Amino acid sequence: MKVEDVTFNKQIVNMFTNPFMKKYTNFTTFYELRTSLTYPGSFPYVGAFTDLPLDIWNIHIDENTNFDSWENMQEVALKEYEEQKQEPSK
Repeated sequence: MKVEDVTFNKQIVNMFTNPFMKKYTNFTTFYELRTSLTYPGSFPYVGAFTDLPLDIWNIHIDENTNFDSWENMQEVALKEYEEQKQEPSK
């Protein structure tokens, strides 16, 4: 695993919380969403997430979430993550 992948994975964990995933997707975790992807021919995609073709991932996002694209999903997740960071601790 490359350093960039580790940084990316930490960002995913922070932004795509389980409550976010339950609210907007058919899954309870980002890991479930990621590992449910099958490549054409019904083969599970086992490559690095960062190597995944965007067009394939966008179709998966559109079919399994309330978003029409990966970009849109990231925008909402980032907005909610930033808002949550701004809230005072309870």
